[in-house]
Amino acid sequence: MLRCVVILLAALHVALGQAPRGSYKVTDQKSGDTCIRADLSLTFGVKYQKQDNTTGTATFSLPPDGAVTGTCDPAVLNVTNPGRFGFSATFTKLAPLGIGRFWLKELEVQYYLLPDLFPDVSSETVNTSMTERVTLDSVLFVTKYGDSYLCNKPQIVPIQNNVQLTFADVQLQPFELKKGTFSTAQECTGDVTPSPPVTTTGPPVTTPFPLSDVGHFNVTDKKTGAVCILARLGAMFSIQYKTNVSTQVSIATFTFSPQATASGSCGKNASVISLLDKRGVNLTAEFGVSANGLFMVTKLTIVYTQTETLFPYSKHPNTTKTESSPEHILLAPLGRSYRCNSSTPVQFGSMVNATFFGLKVQPFEVKNNTFGDEDVCSADLPHTTPEPTTHPHTTPHPNVTTPMPTTSPPRPPEGAWSVRGKDGKPCLLADAAIQLRIPYNSTGNETRTAFIDVPRTASAGGMCGANNSSLNLHFKPGNVTLQLGFRKEGEMKTDFVLWSVGVAYNEDPAIFKNTSSPGRRVMLENKSLKEFETKLGMAYKCVSKVVLSVNRSVEVEFRNTTLQPFGVEGGKFANESVCPEDRGHTTPLPHTNHTTPLPHTNNTTPLPHTNNTTPLPHTNHTTPLPHTNHTTAPPHTNHTTPHPHTKPPHTKPHHTTGPPLFPPEPKQGNYTVTGKDKKPCILANMGIQFHIKYTKTDNKQAVARFNAPTGAVATGVCGQDKSTLTLGFYQNTISLTFEFTKSKMGSKGTESFRAETIDLSYKELQAHFPDAKDPAQVRQASNKSAHAFYTEAGHSYKCMADYNLTLTKDVEILVRKVHLQPFSIQDGKFSSAHECSLDPKPSSPGHSAAIAAGIIVPLVVVMAAAAGFYLYRRRKLSEIELALPMS
Repeated sequence: MLRCVVILLAALHVALGQAPRGSYKVTDQKSGDTCIRADLSLTFGVKYQKQDNTTGTATFSLPPDGAVTGTCDPAVLNVTNPGRFGFSATFTKLAPLGIGRFWLKELEVQYYLLPDLFPDVSSETVNTSMTERVTLDSVLFVTKYGDSYLCNKPQIVPIQNNVQLTFADVQLQPFELKKGTFSTAQECTGDVTPSPPVTTTGPPVTTPFPLSDVGHFNVTDKKTGAVCILARLGAMFSIQYKTNVSTQVSIATFTFSPQATASGSCGKNASVISLLDKRGVNLTAEFGVSANGLFMVTKLTIVYTQTETLFPYSKHPNTTKTESSPEHILLAPLGRSYRCNSSTPVQFGSMVNATFFGLKVQPFEVKNNTFGDEDVCSADLPHTTPEPTTHPHTTPHPNVTTPMPTTSPPRPPEGAWSVRGKDGKPCLLADAAIQLRIPYNSTGNETRTAFIDVPRTASAGGMCGANNSSLNLHFKPGNVTLQLGFRKEGEMKTDFVLWSVGVAYNEDPAIFKNTSSPGRRVMLENKSLKEFETKLGMAYKCVSKVVLSVNRSVEVEFRNTTLQPFGVEGGKFANESVCPEDRGHTTPLPHTNHTTPLPHTNNTTPLPHTNNTTPLPHTNHTTPLPHTNHTTAPPHTNHTTPHPHTKPPHTKPHHTTGPPLFPPEPKQGNYTVTGKDKKPCILANMGIQFHIKYTKTDNKQAVARFNAPTGAVATGVCGQDKSTLTLGFYQNTISLTFEFTKSKMGSKGTESFRAETIDLSYKELQAHFPDAKDPAQVRQASNKSAHAFYTEAGHSYKCMADYNLTLTKDVEILVRKVHLQPFSIQDGKFSSAHECSLDPKPSSPGHSAAIAAGIIVPLVVVMAAAAGFYLYRRRKLSEIELALPMS
């Protein structure tokens, strides 16, 4: 009888357009107490493929009497409508004992494509079980630890591109629940009136924290009395700090006051504005002018005091700290203003993160106290992709739920990557132009598509095994990782195929314009492929476009592809096997060499929340994802007069004269500095590659890319708390200096070291800077707050992955295979190593670190990978470890 009443109430809610509200509780199996309680209504919106190849949307609600399971530690809530659909939520916390916060960290949705839920569902997918999962790097339901979260208004959470969840009438508490009763409620922003009926198309959640109003500021010239700087901005800060509770770390989150007091100074080529709010937080922006007449931010500085109000339970109360962001950011021409209403993240050192919004600034040539004409940031621009239309193929792609636009984006640049085996020789070669096509939801509740080119400078990793090989390409912005898995096929293992494609990315507003979920981490994988099939001992060759599906909407496009994942000899491609798409072509598609700018690196230290060490989760499709083969590719018509370029066999670098456009990976050099006692006091092994912009004799800009020789002269000074390593190259015409500092931290006074300052002195030698305008001039580049190679004292720092060090807007240094120790050397040997977060764990499949370490043979790697993926899929949710860097 009771169940009938529940069903009738649920039906009534649906009829009224409102999802029914349930109370879902998880019980501690040991104590019998309720440890998680969530009262909420939840509506699912799921896109799916219909019989006529169009896209439908199914809408259904979580039943109030759904089956509930879960765990208390980690805090996991599972609610299902058995055999139909369900969801799982994982909560995490920061700093217990009432001084931190909790939030929703991960969501997983499971559903069956049943005809009564998904009308006219395609016969190819009917009754298929689907699983969609997302890790929320932009936290949701954030609440003070020990309190409950309360929010009546609808909140939409996208789960990849095909599923969105609408939460409403929410009150929940996953920690410190007493006798099954909610603690004091913290209400969400704007939740001051009863919420409207729940629909599936409400305003998306764009930020988990309340944002202050945007402030308007100006600076007056002391000589003339005229306004010389205009600024409008809002900012939210997130600052890590040590607490007085054991070794706990907490995060202070606050918004900058729009009533801050402005001061500053104005000049022809340099201006400064300083904003001081009533809580003692001071934000200073320094502006300069570039050689080509653009104004830019040359430095951002925040000064703050750890007051009890902003930093409760601080270990160092009332301590004042200063952090700076040394990035040079070009904004707009003189006489114009720069506007960026969209959220813009900025990192100040390793402890302070900021998000600016509603920004508009003009630090030079202000006239009549008003902003000049605007230059607008890319995130504020209108649609960068055309509205979706019918897919241009005669037969629509069976795995695309949002049809691709008919207008093609520019072609991606072509890159050349390799993976090396234990012997240091190339064992996998890949040349290709690769583009990712990722649909996403924008703030206007529209579906847009991001076209992401894999840059030539993407860092390459992977592994080579007896029967399996993999290539991992990683690049920024977006912390994008593309993983390609190859294996041998056939009864006699005579062929190889591409059998898996994985993509992991953050929805970074820099590439996902106006995304409704900025910062969201998405991981996808298709392990049902059988593409690029080629005989062993040969290389796969395909000039034509080939498009592969990662899931029902995300695609990867390959052009000008040459691949050889097995049997590489002498670092060269073997004879080529032409793909079916190219058969019939008499001339390869025109090939254009693109000039690639410096890699875009916003941070000199790894971001704490990027997890590149775990395998990509597998989306559980029970049917293989079919692939639409394109038998021909359209000619490249972007040029008025195309010049076909036949690519030579891959027997030597593309350029035979002058410096290569991209040099090979730098070789590891071994450098030692000895102290007064003639014993080693600094050990440093690393490969070094320079990326430096310069001006040529014709006044055009170019980029010099070259490797440092391994025979550098190493000098330096060793001290208790400060050590210096200087590497001199080419008779000291190029000199690179690392200044390491050691400091105490934590309740136990634990010491750590890091490279605080990195200096480069160089001349533009003709060998590396062809046609340099002033080759004899000595030039300097420096980063005084690099915060690189952070390690606990008494250990060495080790990082096999590529590590970008940004010195200025014109100078970047790539280091790889780094192993260094500037303090406490014992017996001339490295101490135990602190592994960097960029390196995969030794047990992770498909990563080169395991091979480089030489711990296990390739067969064991494959077995460990299979076991790791099996255990990963058996566990519904893994415990989330929140790793925070220390200073």
